[in-house]
This record gives sequence, structure tokens and C-alpha cells, in this order.
Amino acid sequence: MNTKSKIIAFSLAGFSLANSASAQSIYLNPTQAATNNALASASSWWTDAAGTTANTTTLSNSTGALLLNFNSLVTSSSGFTGRTGGGTGGSFFISGFVVTDPAGQITVTTASNAVQTVTLAGAVGIDLTSATRDFTYRAGSSTINTGTLRIGGGAASSWKVPAGRTVTIGTNTNVTAQAAGKTLTLTGDGVTGLGNIVFNGNVGSSSLALAIDGTGTNSSGGHVAFNGTSNGLGSLTVRNATAVFASGSTTPGTTTVNGGGVLALTGSGNATLSGAVTVNGSLRPNTSP
Repeated sequence: MNTKSKIIAFSLAGFSLANSASAQSIYLNPTQAATNNALASASSWWTDAAGTTANTTTLSNSTGALLLNFNSLVTSSSGFTGRTGGGTGGSFFISGFVVTDPAGQITVTTASNAVQTVTLAGAVGIDLTSATRDFTYRAGSSTINTGTLRIGGGAASSWKVPAGRTVTIGTNTNVTAQAAGKTLTLTGDGVTGLGNIVFNGNVGSSSLALAIDGTGTNSSGGHVAFNGTSNGLGSLTVRNATAVFASGSTTPGTTTVNGGGVLALTGSGNATLSGAVTVNGSLRPNTSP
């Protein structure tokens, strides 16, 4: 590991934490969505939070103008599990996913038997700021297909996951960038700090810069786990949070750990972090923080 190179890849200041003003919010119609088993269908959604007006706008457009909301219309205590495509795969663009107050946890899966890419084109790709439940995104099958969450939109986007909430990205589900020069910030709600994010698939490519910022007005913290077998990032910045790399090959191009941040490598003894590394916080190799 090279700890001599001093590399500051980007600043945490000035990131936009608001979804695009052009995004239209639509709300899950759990009855219809369960019937057609395809969240990419317009009929799976209402245009209003009360569930009185049917949505007719397609989700397969390339503009990513629709913001998918899971609110109290989900009344089952078991939550909701639904696919972003029935069985044919394909790709589509959305502004992002929002969880507020469903009666149970929300799990979104990809198509059941095909590779599928969903591009999060909004300034906030996953928003749990007001969530009372957790959110999981995973491939519809662990053996015959993969899913990709692709970071699109502008140069900078974020996932907002406050303390007490967890976002889980499933096995065989990768997170990457639509194009070079994308920065994804994992952050909280600005008050309680960052919650938990678990990546069970691979994260990134050289085109994706990842920033983890656990800073909150009242508290700081947060725990981001990388459990994929081969994570490759353009850069990784950790601030007031903990990043844990499990067993496997992890190869960010550059890594910067700012003051108050912790970069931890843990697993069965073969966890690795390669590339130029600058540590202004804490480095904990082969230990669980």
C-alpha cells in the first residue's frame, strides 16, 4: 500500500442534496404492482400521495424525470417486494427512489431472468431522509442474472441515508457510473449523520468517485460496508464515517481518508486496498472498527 502520495480527488463542499426540480413524484400502487410484478409499468404508480389518480407516464424514458415514492399506501406490515421488470430485463431511467412511511420494509429487485440496468438520474438517487423503514435493491436471481444501479444525471449526486436507517445493495447487483466524472456522496440528513449502507455487489469503476460523509449537526458517524469481490473506484473519500472492505480484491484508483474518517480493511486476512492512499484520519487494517 502506498501511503506517501498525497491525493485530494475532490471537495465535499457544495454538493447538491435536492432532487431535480423537474422530477415528477409518483407513488406506489401496491395492488397493481403486485399484479403485474413490474415496477417499470406506469400502472404500478399513482400520481398523488393519496392514491387517487392513476399514473400514465412511462418509466422507460431516457430523461429520468420520475421519482418513485414508497409511502403509507404500502399498508402491509411485511412491506413490499417488487421487480423493476417482469421477466424481460431491459433498462430504464428514473430520478430516484424515496422511502417515507410504508408499513414494512421496501425491497426492489431487477427482472427475474435477465440482466438489467436502472439509471438513477436525479441529484438524490436514494432518499431515506424521512423514512421509517429500510430499503433494499437486489438482483431478481442470484444465479442467472445481474442488476446494475448506474449513477447518472449531473456530475454530483447523493444517497441520503440518516442514522438509524439502512440501505442494502444485494449480491450480483453492481453500482457504477453512466459516464466518467461522476461523484456519488453517501450522506445523512444533515442532522443525525449517516446511517448504514451495505454493498454486497461490486462498487464502481474508474469513472465513479465515491465520497462517504457521516457529518451531522447533532451527531456524526455511519458505517459503509463493501462486501463485493472486486470494487474499483476512481477515488474514495471518507469523512466522519467508517468504510469497511470485506474479503476480496478492492482496488480504488486513489483513496483519501480525511480527518475524523476511518478506513478499515477487514475479512479473512486477504482484504486489500491498492492505489495511492492519503490518510489524514485513521487506518485500521485487518480489524473490525
